[in-house]
Amino acid sequence: MLKGTSVSLDDLLALSASASQIQRGSGVRTGEVLTRVRGRGLDLDEVRQYQPGDDIRNIDWNVTARKQVPHTKVFREERERPTLIVVDQCPSMYFGSRVRVKSVVAAELAARITWQTLANRDRIGGVIVSTSGLSTVKPIRSQRTVARLFREIVAINRRLDVDQSSDVALRHWQQTPDLLKRIAPSGHRIVLISDFFQFGTSLVRSLFSTFRHNEIFALMVSDSLESELPPANDYTVTHDGQRMRFHSSSRAIRETYRSRRRSHISMVQSLCLQQHIFFANITTDQTLDNFRLII
Repeated sequence: MLKGTSVSLDDLLALSASASQIQRGSGVRTGEVLTRVRGRGLDLDEVRQYQPGDDIRNIDWNVTARKQVPHTKVFREERERPTLIVVDQCPSMYFGSRVRVKSVVAAELAARITWQTLANRDRIGGVIVSTSGLSTVKPIRSQRTVARLFREIVAINRRLDVDQSSDVALRHWQQTPDLLKRIAPSGHRIVLISDFFQFGTSLVRSLFSTFRHNEIFALMVSDSLESELPPANDYTVTHDGQRMRFHSSSRAIRETYRSRRRSHISMVQSLCLQQHIFFANITTDQTLDNFRLII
């Protein structure tokens, strides 16, 4: 479990040990994070006339009835599905009240999924979204690609600053759907790792629009302080040069704060459910040692 406010290349490389515990298959594995992922299967290649020796269990009875001649389905092994990890390293991710900040959680998740994908002999790539722009590493199956992806994540992670413009970061997120459609038009597994902090309904819908031709996973990273105000006391907060003082014992303030967060999480989760996209909310104090993304 990575801790603190930043990550190093050694941190991400060391997580390769987690890939050795992967078991192929389908369904749900238990652990700190539950993941619903389909395993490899067979794609229908063609339907042709039955030949001696064909498995009678593969007979296509609809075609057989229509043509009055036995026809059988021919399958081929499911094609490789490259994985593209979209990692949020924007200013809102540089926050955490327990164990580590959200940007470190996102980096750890990206590394664990990367190692699992490589162990499964699939191609892996990534897009890192930050105030600097969109940094892209196209999916390739090689250790060199992994090292390049990790170096990009580490470099951007260490430049994170709460004083960076969140508006710039949002503009770059708004460019992400078009980028994904160009580099992952179909047949990809796309894993979105973000706090979805500034995301409105339209942006979330736009990101999820690639679902039609890809398999998408949404991993929301959050901190407990975002859902519940700290114990009753006087606090001072600053944002964009403005300073505000409040007392957290106010029931109205606490409920408004809690309700806003619940509504935002519910919005993202509901859109995921509508489009059959896997969703998980992962907190900064949650261990990822048992995290599995079986692919």
